[in-house]
Amino acid sequence: MIAMFSKKLTLLVTLFLCLPACDRADKSTEVSASVVATVNGEAITREQVDYMLERMLGAQPLVPITRELRGKVLDSLIASKAMTLQVKSSMSEEDSQRVQRAVQAYEEELYVKEYLARYATPEPVTVEMVSAYYDAHPNEFGGGVLKHFQLLLLRDSGDDKKRDAFLSAVESLKASTDWKARAGEWSRQLPIEYQEGKYAPGLLDERLGKVIDQLGKQATSDLIYVDKAIYLVRVSDVVQTAPKPIAEVSADIRKKLAAQQLRAAVKKATDDVVKTMDVKVINP
Repeated sequence: MIAMFSKKLTLLVTLFLCLPACDRADKSTEVSASVVATVNGEAITREQVDYMLERMLGAQPLVPITRELRGKVLDSLIASKAMTLQVKSSMSEEDSQRVQRAVQAYEEELYVKEYLARYATPEPVTVEMVSAYYDAHPNEFGGGVLKHFQLLLLRDSGDDKKRDAFLSAVESLKASTDWKARAGEWSRQLPIEYQEGKYAPGLLDERLGKVIDQLGKQATSDLIYVDKAIYLVRVSDVVQTAPKPIAEVSADIRKKLAAQQLRAAVKKATDDVVKTMDVKVINP
């Protein structure tokens, strides 16, 4: 069982030694009752060992804390203390300041986490909130408007002969009420292609998509130029699709709303505490 925790010890001890308190270790020559080891006169205390065990075994409280396990934790603390003292003695002032900034940032992160745990309490997600979100965002759950489109395409407008032939036929093409029925005939007479499909965002070029979004049922666009191609687009049908039942998606909605509530709570807690402080921004 002890072997299971060996890999955790190095990380936990490293994190522990990064705390500013480590730099304020007891350097007194008088060894108190809580000191279990010293490294170059710097103390390692029983409380430090207990803390590391608590961090390591927090999720497994039934694991017995044996003398052997305490010894392994102490060995790791001794090794970490030795490495800390060694590297500090050889670090440049610039490197030392960089580490101190990291330590300070980590310390502040711990205090921020503690503050938010106390004061950033999100409002619970209610049934009414889930229902309101479902009604306001049907497209997220498969509901909404589905448009069937048809298009006529001239791929190479750089060919003068083909372009002129297509442009001269535009009015008659737009006047036709059944593009699909006449597509074969047109393809033999004109240098155009016929395509059809169900429109979904990302399926077509963004410029075509914007036009389709604006067209109603049986409406035909003006000429649309996309790079070297020229298009005519028609919306052949508009279908209203029903969203999935709320029972199938309520769990996903709750997760999304819970995240929103948490962000709102964090923002409120942040704004509230900043208002109580004398804040002066100087040359940011």
